[in-house]
Amino acid sequence: MDIPGIKSIHHFMMNYCDGAKAEKNEWILPVAPGKKPVLCYCKSAINFYKDVIPVKAPRQQAIEKWIALLQEDRAMSLSVTYDDYQYSGGSWSSLDAYTSITKNLPQCYGVGDEGLSPSVAFSQTIKALQLKGFLLFFDQVLANYIAQLNQLKHLFQLKESPIADMDTGTYFLKV
Repeated sequence: MDIPGIKSIHHFMMNYCDGAKAEKNEWILPVAPGKKPVLCYCKSAINFYKDVIPVKAPRQQAIEKWIALLQEDRAMSLSVTYDDYQYSGGSWSSLDAYTSITKNLPQCYGVGDEGLSPSVAFSQTIKALQLKGFLLFFDQVLANYIAQLNQLKHLFQLKESPIADMDTGTYFLKV
């Protein structure tokens, strides 16, 4: 349907090309294990219509046009190279600057630096402290993860590197 000029397909039927026939069913074409369905153009019947009037087209010309379209599509997909895509350069970001999860939550939660106002009920203050304690674990996990990422340059350095003499260890954490 993506070929210019084709508006609709009136009738489409699939059948066996290799002579193996099963019960006739217009909606199901069983495929044997280890096989794949392909178009058998040597036994295919291709009929063209302009509106409702059948148009007699030379069979060989139709098959050659179909094969040419297939080859053109295949050549176009194989001709794509790395240079065909636009890549933007990356930007360096420092991983040392980690911001706590609690600083990104709205102030109404009361877990940020501002906390809750003194006029809030004591039960709300307790709930805010419980949420802050719950998030503390995840904050530490994320901070350690960021610290580990930040030190990858030390883990994957070459032995001849001047920083190779540093005793950096293999596990890094943020305290």
